[in-house]
Amino acid sequence: MTAASLKSKCMPSSLTQLLLERSKTSFDRPAIIDSFKGEQLCWGQLLQQSVRVAQRLEDIGLKPGDRVLHVGLHSAAWPIVDFACLLSGVVHVAL
Repeated sequence: MTAASLKSKCMPSSLTQLLLERSKTSFDRPAIIDSFKGEQLCWGQLLQQSVRVAQRLEDIGLKPGDRVLHVGLHSAAWPIVDFACLLSGVVHVAL
């Protein structure tokens, strides 16, 4: 078995694909646990909220390759914005 054949059998082709597959196989399982607020999001909720944010990014005219500056504290919102950017093809720039 070669490295290339192993990769083609086991590895998703992109981070977006990996996240979508995880959302499908673990829809009701915890994805994000915010211990400060005592809240958690399941993979299905993460996907739903990320799709909503991705749609908003597209609605305001952002296109793949455009950049989004995210200013804020590290919270459950961070991976939602990050995933939304991956889904819409925009670049998430953290500050």
